[in-house]
Amino acid sequence: AMCATVKYIKRSLGTDGKISMAVQLHYLHLMPLVISTWMCTTTSTSTTAVVGCTADEDCFKTADWRCIDGHSEGSPCTLDSGYNTTSRCICGVQDCVPLPYSTPTAGYKQYLVIGDSVSMGYFHSLAANLTANGGKWDVIHAPGNNDNTNWGQRCLHGWLGQDPHRWDIVSMNWGLHDLAFPDNEHLNIDTYSMFLKNITQQLHAALRPDARVVWVSTTPVPTNPPPDPITNKSCVLIPGRIEADVLRYNSAAMTVMKDAPMHISSCDLHQVIINHCGVGYRTCDIAQCAGPHFVGKVRIAVQFSGPSCIAQHCRSVRPMPMSSSIVRTGVVVECETINSQLPARN
Repeated sequence: AMCATVKYIKRSLGTDGKISMAVQLHYLHLMPLVISTWMCTTTSTSTTAVVGCTADEDCFKTADWRCIDGHSEGSPCTLDSGYNTTSRCICGVQDCVPLPYSTPTAGYKQYLVIGDSVSMGYFHSLAANLTANGGKWDVIHAPGNNDNTNWGQRCLHGWLGQDPHRWDIVSMNWGLHDLAFPDNEHLNIDTYSMFLKNITQQLHAALRPDARVVWVSTTPVPTNPPPDPITNKSCVLIPGRIEADVLRYNSAAMTVMKDAPMHISSCDLHQVIINHCGVGYRTCDIAQCAGPHFVGKVRIAVQFSGPSCIAQHCRSVRPMPMSSSIVRTGVVVECETINSQLPARN
């Protein structure tokens, strides 16, 4: 049923690919549920030999570069898409989902958001932030949950669409899938850094010289969270994620961004959450029980302050003709001004 819904979405886009903001927001509401790239893309193996795996780390150097659900074949594994569902996994090939074509609105700045489910969570508010008060932006999210950097570096070309020179700004985040363990999408930190470097090189080669790129840091996770006070449900993260790894992977990512072949701005969404929840928090009024997401009426940290941080990097962007020879300028910066935008915890 899920994949049937995805096929319906693809059909409803039409052959001209024109996607209104309302349709964009509607699809992004559905995507967390129906476009799990594990469920709705074609998977196969390039050879007849079955090679078992527990994570992408076991497969990325081979033609069968993705650790996929082998059902009854392969090695025992934990599936990221199944919230700790166990199965057997094999190294295989997974088809990327390219960005459906949409005609840019004349005179509008073009913004592509790439990232995992956290980016899908703040996408609505980011789009609303930029289009408020007559802001002229086409804001588009790459198809579905963009998972880990293995998936990202393989699929980026298709996500940039038919004309990568279209984009005035691209923001991106990866990390929560890469550091999850045990998890079939897990990647060691050196591999994560290598793939991020590859992604920045691809962006440098594909985008216009004046396009702006923003890195969004990985959000924190609770440390030793207690059970839910109402249901007594365990709130230990599934799949496993620990804050020490978040810090390590964020540090590695910032090193890559600073050494990138072009200037990349940074929105420190990790610090946004820490400012609200505290360093090393066990519980927080916006923290999801047993997951890395943010919930509740006070999820302003992600839904408003995070997008405001990213939007700061967008305000000076102007749509440029594709023949522009203006050189990109800027430095790696943090969003210090957002700290005062968060409410104090009760």
